[in-house]
Amino acid sequence: MTPIVKEIFHPEYGKCVHVIAGPVTALVTIDKGPRILSYSFTGQENILYTEPKTKQEGVFHPLGGHRITISPEQEASYYPDNEPVTYTVSEDGVEFTAPRRRESGLQLSMELLFNEHTADMMAVHTLKNHSKERVHVGLWSITMLLPGGTLLLPQNIAPADASAPNRVFAFWPGSSPQDHRLHLGENDQYIRLDAQCENRPLSLGINNQPGWAAYVLGENTLLQRYVHSEGVWYPNHGCSFRASITGNCLQLETFSPLYWVEPGNTIRHAENYSLFQTPENAGFTNEAKIHGFLENLK
Repeated sequence: MTPIVKEIFHPEYGKCVHVIAGPVTALVTIDKGPRILSYSFTGQENILYTEPKTKQEGVFHPLGGHRITISPEQEASYYPDNEPVTYTVSEDGVEFTAPRRRESGLQLSMELLFNEHTADMMAVHTLKNHSKERVHVGLWSITMLLPGGTLLLPQNIAPADASAPNRVFAFWPGSSPQDHRLHLGENDQYIRLDAQCENRPLSLGINNQPGWAAYVLGENTLLQRYVHSEGVWYPNHGCSFRASITGNCLQLETFSPLYWVEPGNTIRHAENYSLFQTPENAGFTNEAKIHGFLENLK
């Protein structure tokens, strides 16, 4: 069944596309961005964090929700994407395409695909190089979530050659490995972050080989999945994933490998999002309880 797609006017963000697909709904901006401002079970609370729209033209503003940009982090990562977005409806979803960037010739698009029988959404992010030069670039996906929940992350499984390092932990300036919100499991299976906003930020990057993150907020759990490839180079000391707790929200970020992209060529980075209704106050006091909770999501 083709998703129900309707163009609406939002009093804060202007023209948006509202998508109803099976048990879930999504709201995406088309006056600028695109940004996924809302993703939820139909008729239930949005799990994404949003910010008021800026009235300054030509200035980047995150808006919140989910967006895509380029890595490694640079001035061009904060391109002021304030121009209208085009969209195309397909049998399985909607594709949103931003205008070609004037200074670089790069063009970003985001296709959202749905399954009418599940609470899943796939986001396929694409970058096309319309310039005359090859560029060294990757895709950087950013999802801003409401604070107050618990983020669960996997630790990498030890390789057969136990003499080689298998885990990377990268901390951004201002973050501390001693932060009371960060918990490393007693058996090195999981990482737990309590998404409590404080004056001090916490930003942790990992080489997330299992390629997933689960955020538990109230009675809803958002499971994010992507592919971490071995033998390729990621930015940020080889981290394909970063979680940041800011003064307003929890931010989940995934990175594609860095590529040399020839003129006319494209690169893609896909993520899967699944929503689950789960018990409130699950109590993640040890890794056995975390493991049992995650097993019930399957």
